Amino acid sequence: GRELIGIAEAAAHEAWRRQEVAIVAPGRPFAPPITPEQGELILAFLREIEVESLLFIPLGAGPECVGNLVLTRLPGSAEWTESEAATALDIGHDLGHAILNARTFEREHRLVGELRELDAYKGQLIATVAHELKNPLSSVLGHLELLESSRDLSSATRGSLAAMERGAQRMGK
Repeated sequence: GRELIGIAEAAAHEAWRRQEVAIVAPGRPFAPPITPEQGELILAFLREIEVESLLFIPLGAGPECVGNLVLTRLPGSAEWTESEAATALDIGHDLGHAILNARTFEREHRLVGELRELDAYKGQLIATVAHELKNPLSSVLGHLELLESSRDLSSATRGSLAAMERGAQRMGK
């Protein structure tokens, strides 16, 4: 099982690089990316599942291989044709594009969710900071009002209190 998965992964990347499909069938020579040893393992597996041949198609888009597709034929079926192989490679291109688009959409969807969470956190943070600033500012403004009502303040002190009040009110806004 694991060995066949490893063979399939490596073969998919090499087949995508070469832009070729591979046919594995009894009596047919094994073509790259599948070595003769790997081909014999694959044929043994095919016999176990009562399949005679397979068409191995790499999936991808641009330089990126995203996997493979395997089509099989039962014993007594016709051999794979070059036309079928070429069509299968075209399908590999189409499926590769679809897979990459789906991955991109999934990534974008996840990022939009993260941005929404960050926006909600930002709103909560601003509300918390505003609340935490209003309490001390109310106290400052109340005490400034009390001080300004005092009769024995110099004009310099009254100017300083007025400046503090303007600053505190700006912070409150």
